[in-house]
Amino acid sequence: MNVNQRHRPFVVTVDGPAGSGKSSVCQEIGSIKGWLHINTGLIYRAVAYCLMKEGVPVTQESLVSAANRVAKECKWIAVPSELWLDGRNIISELGCPKIGQLASRAAGIAEVRHTLLSIQRQLIASAPTGAIVDGRDIATVIYPQAQLKLFLTASIEERAKRRLEQLGGVLDEKNTIDSLEEVKRGIVHRDRQDEKRSIAPMKQANDAVLIDTSSLSEKDVIDLVLKMIQERFDV
Repeated sequence: MNVNQRHRPFVVTVDGPAGSGKSSVCQEIGSIKGWLHINTGLIYRAVAYCLMKEGVPVTQESLVSAANRVAKECKWIAVPSELWLDGRNIISELGCPKIGQLASRAAGIAEVRHTLLSIQRQLIASAPTGAIVDGRDIATVIYPQAQLKLFLTASIEERAKRRLEQLGGVLDEKNTIDSLEEVKRGIVHRDRQDEKRSIAPMKQANDAVLIDTSSLSEKDVIDLVLKMIQERFDV
């Protein structure tokens, strides 16, 4: 990908754990501002998807091989958000907890991260005017030169409810409590993986603004972030 080095887009990074509202907020803001929205976690989920589809044992070597395949064969379309592999858009198949946990494991492997890092940076640099990028280490590793850095979080309970709804769960159906507890356990496990990995762990950048979304609606968060963008960029 050829990138004009003289061009530097406005870049907002949004890091934080699963269920904090990053992706939905960033997608809406990208639409409002006409900016590129890049969900870097989808790229790692694509690695996990490839491995699961191939049905091979999960090892460091097989994860590296899957990352190389994603780097070479996956086609990223930012608007609308799509990832194409084997002639079809796989985006709707990347949301299950098992893929999320395997993606977190892949993200802890240095060679996988190295393979995908340049792709993520090129996507950001290619934004025509601005980019809003969400993940877990965007501000600390992938794009520390961003002009505005945010870190979104929420309580475990709230994040589990949101994730269950994303997965199609309904809070008043039978077995909801069991389902909610299962999702909560998965989130806790994912948090531990992301925070404790030796390579690019999830953490708040020193100059990032912390936003706790536990008691905020999605619109509240969007309005707050838009206000910050206006103050920082005057756009």
